[in-house]
Amino acid sequence: MRKRVVYTAIFGGYDNLIDPKEIDKSVDYICFTDDKNIKSHKWNVIYVKTDEEIDKAKLNRHYKFFPHLYFSEYEESLYLDGNIEIVSERISEAFDIALNDSDISIPRHTERNCIYEEANTCLELGKGNSEKIKEQIEFYKHSDYPENNGLFENNVIFRKHNTQAIIKLMEEWHDAISIFSARDQLSLCFLMWKNSICCKEFSWGPKKSNRFFKIRFHRAEINNPFYKKIILYILLNKNIKWYYYTMSLIINKLKRMV
Repeated sequence: MRKRVVYTAIFGGYDNLIDPKEIDKSVDYICFTDDKNIKSHKWNVIYVKTDEEIDKAKLNRHYKFFPHLYFSEYEESLYLDGNIEIVSERISEAFDIALNDSDISIPRHTERNCIYEEANTCLELGKGNSEKIKEQIEFYKHSDYPENNGLFENNVIFRKHNTQAIIKLMEEWHDAISIFSARDQLSLCFLMWKNSICCKEFSWGPKKSNRFFKIRFHRAEINNPFYKKIILYILLNKNIKWYYYTMSLIINKLKRMV
């Protein structure tokens, strides 16, 4: 039995399954989905029967947060959002780097380093329930949570998922998005701080040029008009240096129009 698993969870037609360019034979690849049309020679596709009434985003989060329920026989896991492509045949090297001295490892956010700043951005762009976000931020302030205490992308998550500390963290994370905002970036760093868990952050996430991952369009974005694709491409590829210096204001205004 291999000790490492890479997995994704695609529900409600939100993404197409992206095959890795090459397979690392020391790792298993598993996709949970409700889409019977998803087929692959590289992923082990596990069909999950769902009802129409089930919230597909919540179903994705269930698999995202609780790998210990499905992968107890594996020691380490790597969760990927459905629009992340593995471009290396040596993904085991990414495991080695990410988990050699930590139980959890996630790419740092490419633009911000603070939950409070992220919350303000969500409010400005109309992302998420504004009242719940405001309530969440007030709770953090009353808890004396510090500013500029980190922020993660959460689209790539390495874990030693069977440790009790990580299981507890994931359960609390799931509870947080049920009570407060469904924007999971707004709760994870607070919960790590609360539970004294150190997450190893890394800079080689899919939004940066690196040898392991690339970020692709979601299924709905593939058919976007060309100008929307240009906006998304710039936003998804933060290694385009001039983005930070000359385009940020223009992009934010265009996003409001999209």
